Amino acid sequence: MVDALVNWSNTHGIRTTLLIASSDVVPFYEPLGFTSDPSSVMKYAPDAPTASDSTK
Repeated sequence: MVDALVNWSNTHGIRTTLLIASSDVVPFYEPLGFTSDPSSVMKYAPDAPTASDSTK
């Protein structure tokens, strides 16, 4: 799937692909050409349930 995504992106002139993944799978993606930059991923989801909501 990653190869298909990269090939499709290259074919359509897309120069950057962002991938949000947990740190434990970074070693899987690095050999495929992805680099880790944890400072660039931000999330805003004010209506999303939080961990404390599940204890109510």
